[in-house]
Amino acid sequence: MLSLKSLVVAGLLASVAFGGAPNLPNLQPAEPAQGVGGINDYLRSSQQDVQIRDGMLYVDALTAKDPVFALRQDRAFQNVAATVQFRIDPVGPKRSFGLVFGSRGPQTYHAVQFDRTNVILYEYRPNQPPRELARQAGFTKPDGQWYEAKIETNGPQVKVFVDGRFVFSFTSPQLQPGHLGVYAEGGRAWVRKFDMGGTPAPVSLPQLWQPR
Repeated sequence: MLSLKSLVVAGLLASVAFGGAPNLPNLQPAEPAQGVGGINDYLRSSQQDVQIRDGMLYVDALTAKDPVFALRQDRAFQNVAATVQFRIDPVGPKRSFGLVFGSRGPQTYHAVQFDRTNVILYEYRPNQPPRELARQAGFTKPDGQWYEAKIETNGPQVKVFVDGRFVFSFTSPQLQPGHLGVYAEGGRAWVRKFDMGGTPAPVSLPQLWQPR
C-alpha cells in the first residue's frame, strides 16, 4: 500500500496532480506486477498504444487526440472492488489517468479520473456529453511515483479511495454491472497492479471499438 507521507494536505482529501518531478530512468515496478494479465485480455482503443511491458500495462496517449482506453474484456462485475496502482510519466502538458467501471462498451461506463488537481467521477452515455457526478480537489503529487486508486460499489453507491484514504462517495442510479478498465489522456500511464473483484456479471463487450 502506498502512502501520502510526502504530501501536505490542507484539510482536503483530493485528487492526484502530476507535475514537477524529473523523468525517472527506471520504469521497473518497485513491487511485482499483479493482476495485469495479458494483452489479449483487453479491448483496446489503440492496438499500438496499449502494450504489456515488463509485466505492466502501458498506455500511451501523449500524442493521441482522444484518451486511449484498455478495457478488461475477460471479466465483468457488479458490486465491484477494484484496485489499481499506476504512475504517470512526467511528459505532456495535460495528463490524467482514469479507472473505468460499469462498462457496457466504449461509450457506456463510469470512470474516476485523476488529473493534476482533482479526483472526478464521470458518467458516460452514448450521444451525450460526459456528466460530472462528483469532484474533490486540494493536493498535488509529483510525477514518476506510484499511486493507488480503489473503487468500491454497492448497488448504485460508489466509494473512491486514493492511497488507502477515503476521498468521496456518490450514489449514481445509472450505474450498471459491467467491465473494468483504465485510460490515459494527454500522457503515458503505467499500471503494475489491477485487482478486480465483486459479483460476476454476464456482460459482454462489443468487439468493435466505436470511439465517442
